[in-house]
Amino acid sequence: MTEILKFFFDRITDPLGLPINALYEHLIIVMISQFAFRCAYQFIGDLYSGGYISGGKIGSILHWVVRALFYFVFWAITYGAIMVGKWIIANKYIFITAVGIVLVLIIAAYAGVAIKNRKTAE
Repeated sequence: MTEILKFFFDRITDPLGLPINALYEHLIIVMISQFAFRCAYQFIGDLYSGGYISGGKIGSILHWVVRALFYFVFWAITYGAIMVGKWIIANKYIFITAVGIVLVLIIAAYAGVAIKNRKTAE
């Protein structure tokens, strides 16, 4: 049963690539896979400890399903972070300008609140 579930897991997750260099992609995918495995292992272990499930087959099936869900979530977060990073690199001047504007607005708001507090204290 485990071999069949592993086969399906590999087929589902195989086409999920990242928009970066192949070497870095494989390293990150390995880390995502390991992290998903550990999270699923811990989650299913907690289900066993809590008495919610018993038996090897249901645990195995749930492990692969939960592992796939964790994998997809971690992959999506990583993919999004890479895309945001690429956008920032491609549009660094727009990004720096936006960050500068936000900082000026935060400083202005802080100064306004400080002035208002000082006036009300007097």
